[in-house]
This record gives sequence, C-alpha cells and structure tokens, in this order.
Amino acid sequence: MDEEQIVLSKPLKELEGIIKAISRKTNRDFANIEKLAQARSEFLGYVSHELRTPIFTIQGYLETLLNGAIDNPKVNRSFLEKALNHSNNLNTLLNDLIEISMIESGLMSLSFRYFNLFNFINEIISETKQLELNNNISINLLEFNKEIGVYGDKERLKQVFYNLLSNAIKYTNEGKIEIIVIEKSKSVIIKVKDSGIGIPEKELDRIFQRFYRTERERESNVPGTGLGLAIVKHILEAHQTTIEVTSEINVGSEFSFKLKKE
Repeated sequence: MDEEQIVLSKPLKELEGIIKAISRKTNRDFANIEKLAQARSEFLGYVSHELRTPIFTIQGYLETLLNGAIDNPKVNRSFLEKALNHSNNLNTLLNDLIEISMIESGLMSLSFRYFNLFNFINEIISETKQLELNNNISINLLEFNKEIGVYGDKERLKQVFYNLLSNAIKYTNEGKIEIIVIEKSKSVIIKVKDSGIGIPEKELDRIFQRFYRTERERESNVPGTGLGLAIVKHILEAHQTTIEVTSEINVGSEFSFKLKKE
C-alpha cells in the first residue's frame, strides 16, 4: 500500500465510524418513536375510557330527571347530588390529566428554595382536615425538630402531600394517619403511614403507573383518577429523589421519600 492509499484510508475509516454511529442513533430514534406512538395510543385509550364513564353517568341522571323524575321529590335531589359528584370527579380527572401531561412533556416549572418543614406540614394538615373525614380517622404529626429547613418547590411538594394524604384517607375506614419525619445528616426522610386496607404485594410495583388502580380499589368503587401517585412519582423525581412504599393487607401502607436538608 503506497503512501497515498494510507492517507486516504484513515479518513475513510473515520467516515465509516461516523456512518455506523449515525445508523445506531437512527435505529434508537425509530425505536423510541415506536414506543412513544404506543404510549400515546395507550394514553388516549385510557383517557377516552376514563372520561366516558362519568360523562355517561351524568347524562343518565339528567335524562332520567328530564323524563319525569324531576317531579319526584324522593329521587330528584338525590340524582342531582349524584350528578354533581360525578361532575366534580370529572373535573378532578381533567386537572390531573393536564398536570401529568405538563410533567411528562417537560413543561412543569419548579421553583426551589429552603423552607421550614414543620410549618409547611402543619399548614397542609390544617387544610387537609377540611376534607370530609370519617370521625374514626385522625391525622397525627409525630414530634421532630421544628427548626429543620428543607430544599424544594413548596407548591409541588404540597401536591405530593395532598395526594398521599387523600389516598390514605380514602383507604382508611378507621384508625390513624401518621406523618413521620426522620432527620439525617444531610437529608430528612418523610413518611406518610396509614392503618388502611393495604396494597397486595404483587401490585406494589404498579401503583405509580398512570391510571392504575388496584383490584381492591376497583371492587370498593372508591373514587379516584389513578393519576395521583403517578404525579407524586414525577414531582419527587424532579427533586432528585424517589417514592418508596411498604404495605400489608388490612394493616396499612407507608409511603416515604427523602428531601435535602438545609
């Protein structure tokens, strides 16, 4: 091989390497596009199903009222209240859909700063108690250092607490819900623990998926969008942390996550 051929072979090999790299990237891009298309199709399928149920239910109540039940004092108020409940559930679903879409598309904006954890949790507990709580349920914040400051987006973390507490309330008929804060050297561990119906072990890995509801949830007809825990997961991932769960049937569940300490 003469000198000219040696000079030419080097850039050709470099070009060959570039072409192979482009090919690999293109194949990965096509695979990602296929996954996104499948996810989009599944998402639209779930959305259409979840929207159809409350819409048809509201429509049924209103049609029954218009067909004469409006003049029946034994059912008219009851049907209107049920229609209102379903419209509220529909509004919650739409808000959650908007939220999860913004998060997954990367449009969720975050504003990080340090804030006092004790005051923050107490405010949330006070607001959460405005919900219709069963008299047999109590929300308790266990003692911890009241001076602890944590780093995060307060409004987004408020969503995390609301979703975890509302879940605990929905699936606890009686007993207590505890918020536990464990201080570490550079972080705090926050736990939301209930004495509710619990989650089967085989379903623990799936409860953070969009629209997923456990078999016991579906059987009990407890209202919910199946998006709350998915939103929790995404918000905490944006805080460079994860949500963990342990549960025992008819004993209760415990959700926990870490936050950076001041």
